[in-house]
Amino acid sequence: MAADRAEGIVVVAAHPDDEVLGVGGTIAGALANGRRVRVVLLTDGGASHPDGPVSPDRLAVLRARETEEALADLANDRPATWDPVGPDRTASGAATAGTATPGPAALGPEPAEMSADHPATEGPSIESIEGPAIASPVVDVVRLGLPDTAVAAHEAAACTALVPLLAGFELCLAPWSHDLHADHEAAGRLAARACHQAGTRHAQYPVWMWHWGRPGDSRVPWSRAVRVDLAPHTLVRKEQAIGRFATQIAALAPGEDDRVILPPEELAHFTRPFEVLFRC
Repeated sequence: MAADRAEGIVVVAAHPDDEVLGVGGTIAGALANGRRVRVVLLTDGGASHPDGPVSPDRLAVLRARETEEALADLANDRPATWDPVGPDRTASGAATAGTATPGPAALGPEPAEMSADHPATEGPSIESIEGPAIASPVVDVVRLGLPDTAVAAHEAAACTALVPLLAGFELCLAPWSHDLHADHEAAGRLAARACHQAGTRHAQYPVWMWHWGRPGDSRVPWSRAVRVDLAPHTLVRKEQAIGRFATQIAALAPGEDDRVILPPEELAHFTRPFEVLFRC
């Protein structure tokens, strides 16, 4: 790798867990190859259970802890480091002050083959996870503190906040801008603009698409899809990381509020031995 070449990946997530569900294996593969990883959480996810038995503030704390544990799993027990950007320094504040689970090809043509541990050089520039290892890879987590369910109202501020966070990184992965979830779509749009301004390559990952997509669905741009195959040990780490999100995969208070955001049939989409990215 040339000395002046940027390295590593920035992963933008609308909510804590999007990054692990969508590209947890890619994150693990990058870390295993000694690449830098920065995760930018746009919201704290406190609105996942409106009117539930756990307050949004408490839920945000729980989800932050879950994310920290999940990223440590992906980093093979190396601890994540947390940036002090939070409720006191949000992107909006900076602006004012500054049923059966589909198989591998069930939802469309099989994307180009690619490995998270030995990535291809074709597609959305995942070569940033190749090359000589650096001494001590960590996951750098930055929380922008935008209101959950209202990312679209803060796109401009979040874009401004994201641009400097891309410095020194070659690739940005963000939620798909047509995921049919308002926060995910806003995250994809603002990340695309920030990457254009920063001159950073980017690709997008689907999350909710796996819930609503159907075989041959014309809304899914399969011609731009890249398949990232996960080695067995990488998949194990991703599954362990997903298991950390207890607030999303189990009921918060059985008998009082038994809603499960990600039941087993939904999780099955994210525990297959590959991930999908859309070239941008």
